[in-house]
Amino acid sequence: MAALSVFHEIPEIPTSESRLPVPTFRTVQKPDKLDLGIREYCADNGQPWTPPVVRKVQQQIMHDPTLNYDYLPVQGLPEFNRATTALILGKHSIAIVEKRADSIQVPGGNAALSIAAQFLKQWYTICHPKAAAVYVPLPSWEAPMFAFHSAGFQHLFKYRYWDSVNLCFATQQWLEDLENAPEYSIVVLHIAAHWPTAMDPTSAEWRQTAEVMKRKKHFPFFYMTAQGLASGHLGRDAWPVRHFVTERFELFCAQSFSKNFGLYNERVGSLTVVSRDNNTLVRIRSQMELIARCSWSNPPRFGARIVATILNNPAFFAEW
Repeated sequence: MAALSVFHEIPEIPTSESRLPVPTFRTVQKPDKLDLGIREYCADNGQPWTPPVVRKVQQQIMHDPTLNYDYLPVQGLPEFNRATTALILGKHSIAIVEKRADSIQVPGGNAALSIAAQFLKQWYTICHPKAAAVYVPLPSWEAPMFAFHSAGFQHLFKYRYWDSVNLCFATQQWLEDLENAPEYSIVVLHIAAHWPTAMDPTSAEWRQTAEVMKRKKHFPFFYMTAQGLASGHLGRDAWPVRHFVTERFELFCAQSFSKNFGLYNERVGSLTVVSRDNNTLVRIRSQMELIARCSWSNPPRFGARIVATILNNPAFFAEW
């Protein structure tokens, strides 16, 4: 009799619901078909679209004779981190001026969620001895729930933000769920074309949200994967984060540059941290670096160099 595998009791994980329609979509021969499930921004040929300036900078970097393949620092490309911090918070943000904001380069938005969840599991101790509750919007992309569950959080909940009957943002339910959440809850807030509905709160609704979260002492964890592509304006899409900064919140913001730069397989992401003061930021950064070192050691250079080059060059930035 053959010996059983030591892994014979492992259950098979079902296919992600967000990917189920793709094979069917590709096989149906109808000229007017439309895929509402895909998360990539595609051209008419069905392939992910990349801005021309990204292609231009990509070629420039590839022909740069000074290019080398040395490791990046654990926290990533410094000019990338500075530029992405300014992109999300604004160049003149009070948090940047007071030196209490910074970003760490990560391999995509999911990695930002993962490293932040691990950090919060270990160091978000303000509500001890009671374990922190985590609230994720319903419906939403599954990655935030996976990240917090994998980090060891046990009190995971979903708050309402979408009215499926009237097909609109559920303001009353959203605020009600945040009000009823225990104090010091960690709240994941999707911004800029909330997946999968693309429905975002208005600025007035964000102000109401900030008021409730400040009163309840909740921790805002923003998640943005399409800055600039929701409203067509970078600052407008980032306004919720900037408003929370002006309201003196400490916060995290996980960000992906796959969509707005068309760099899906380069895995370019960042985790922006806004802390109470510079001393706290330095300590947070040191712990993030330790988690990153144990997870991926050093982030990839090429995609981050493309993003940093475009964000730091006025002509490229204007074209982007």
